[in-house]
Amino acid sequence: ILLQPHPGGTLVSARAKLASPQGEIVSAWRSAPRRFDWDVIVPANATATAQLPVPSTARVTEGGKPLHRAPGISRIARTREGVTCELASGRYRFTAEWTDKKIPGGQARPRADSGKRQARSGKPMHGLLIST
Repeated sequence: ILLQPHPGGTLVSARAKLASPQGEIVSAWRSAPRRFDWDVIVPANATATAQLPVPSTARVTEGGKPLHRAPGISRIARTREGVTCELASGRYRFTAEWTDKKIPGGQARPRADSGKRQARSGKPMHGLLIST
């Protein structure tokens, strides 16, 4: 399971559910300036890769604990694309906060009116990607 939100433009939140053979996968996120909140459910007998679309310098917690101390989370990586980790089955509540004005990929956060230009450019549409 790959969980990969795509906030930007005028889209500030999204929620998706997918009925998989292992059970229901849920992802719900909300974005604000320099903050990203994300609730995830990974069904029993499944694992997921979660990619948080936040700067690599962001302070990321799950349930109020640093990622490296949160149960069920492993293989934490910080890259230009964001913060990625592996999730065991369970419920997760991520919170990320940062002071930098940039988002992953070195780009400034798009203005509200830039969504159409991004869609025409061939870049991923804003929203959420859940794949199994």
